[in-house]
Parts: sequence; C-alpha cells; structure tokens
Amino acid sequence: MLTRDEIWILQLLRPDRGCVDLRPSKAREELIRKGLIEWTSAPVWAGINTYTLTERGRAVMGVLPKSPD
Repeated sequence: MLTRDEIWILQLLRPDRGCVDLRPSKAREELIRKGLIEWTSAPVWAGINTYTLTERGRAVMGVLPKSPD
C-alpha cells in the first residue's frame, strides 16, 4: 500500500512517457525499494533525477503503456 506522500510524489509523472522527476532522495529510495520506479538515462535537458515507472508502478498508478503509433 502506498502512503499519501508516495501517491503525491508519483502524481508528478508524465503519463505520456511514464517519467517522474523526484526529490527528495529519501522518497526516491523508498519508491525504488518498492519496485515502483527505476532510474533511466535521460537527455541532459530532462535533469539528472529522471526515473521511469516500472510495470508495477504503472499498474499501481493506472498508467497504461503508450501504444505504438
């Protein structure tokens, strides 16, 4: 079960890309431990704290993978 803070943090995601920019690091570590997000390499303009929802994270947040064009 997610805490209210974790749910609020995950609301920062971009549903179209499944990306989230997380601060502070304590929240980030907990979400990684729960298997909801994973670090992803990102373009420099995206910042260094860019993470992607895992399959589990997408399921929890109700975010479906982007369909191919």
